[in-house]
Amino acid sequence: MEKLSFEQLKEIFKDILNGYNKFKHKSFGEVYIKHYNAYDNAKVDDKREDFYKHAIKMGLNTNQQQLQFAIEQGDWNPDNDNRIREYKSSLSNLRDTKNKLVIDAQKKSIDVKIKNQTEELKKLELEKTSLMGFTAESYSSKRSNEFFIFESLRKDRLLNERVFSEEDFDDLDNETLSELIGIYNEVSSIFSEKNLSRVSYSSTFLNLFYLSPESIYEFYGKPVVELTFYQIELFSNARMFKNLASNAKYPPSAYVYQDPDSVIEWMENAKSSNEVEQTQSSESSSQSSGGKESVGGGRSYVGASKEDLKKLAKDDENLISLSSEARKKGGNLNMQDIMKLHGIKV
Repeated sequence: MEKLSFEQLKEIFKDILNGYNKFKHKSFGEVYIKHYNAYDNAKVDDKREDFYKHAIKMGLNTNQQQLQFAIEQGDWNPDNDNRIREYKSSLSNLRDTKNKLVIDAQKKSIDVKIKNQTEELKKLELEKTSLMGFTAESYSSKRSNEFFIFESLRKDRLLNERVFSEEDFDDLDNETLSELIGIYNEVSSIFSEKNLSRVSYSSTFLNLFYLSPESIYEFYGKPVVELTFYQIELFSNARMFKNLASNAKYPPSAYVYQDPDSVIEWMENAKSSNEVEQTQSSESSSQSSGGKESVGGGRSYVGASKEDLKKLAKDDENLISLSSEARKKGGNLNMQDIMKLHGIKV
C-alpha cells in the first residue's frame, strides 16, 4: 500500500476526531457520513434481526434449509463443509505462525501457502453461496446493509438530521442507491487497518497521546460506548506502542519515530523478536533446533539475510533503557522525552 503524506495523515485524523466525513452530491448537496459507535452498531443488529423475522414470515427458506435441499438434490457434498472448516483453521494457524516469524524469506513462504489456501476456500464458499439463492439470511443482510447506509448519511455536522426519511430512502432507484453505496465504500476505504495504524503512530497523534493521561475518557472527553470505532482504534494502537516501546529491550531508533510505516515495521519485528527471545531463553546455549544453531555463545539463523540479522542484532552498546529513564522522570516519559533520548530535536 502506498505511503501517505503527513498532510494526508492529518486529514484522516481530523475526520476521525470529527466523527464524520463530508462530500458534495449533485442532487443532495453537502452530505456527512457518520462514523459508527457501539450504539449505532447495536441499532443495525436489531434491524437485521427484524428483517430476518420478516423474511421468515414471508416464507423464505433459511440457509440451512436451502443447504439441505441442495444436498438432497446432489448439488452439494457435505464433505465440502469439512473442507471449508479445515481451510479456515489452517489459515488461522498460518497467520499466527507468520506473526511469530522474523526472517522475511520464511514469511514469504507462509504467504504463498496463505494465498493458495485462500483461493481454494473462496472457490468452495462461492460454490456454496450460489446454491443458497435468496434466503432469509441474504434478505436480512441486504436490508440491514441498506439501513446502515441510511443511518450513516446526515445533513449537518452535528449529525442530528438524516438526509432521507425512511420513505424517501425506500423510493430511491437502484442507480442512485448503488451510487451512494459506492461513495460510502470509497470513503470507508480510507480508514483501512493499515491507515488507522499509520495515524496512531504519526507524530500528530502520538504527541497528543503522550501529553494526556492514560485514560481514553480523558483523551476524548466521552465514555467509550459513545466513541466511534475509529477513535477507539487509534487510542488502542497508541497504547500498545507505548507499552511495547517502554518495555522493549531494544527500543525504537530515532529514524523509526519519524515515519509511521517504520513504527509499524518496528512493532512487528519487536513482537517477533520478543517471542524468539522467550523461546531461546528456555533452550540451552549449546543446543541447536529448528533452523537455529549456537555459534560462539550467540545464534545464527539459517536462511537469514543481512537485513534479517540486523533486526535480530543484540548490540548492548549505546542502548537506551526507557524504563530507567522513566524512573528518573518520576515514572513517566512523554513523547518529547522519548524523542530527545533518540537525538530528535523537539
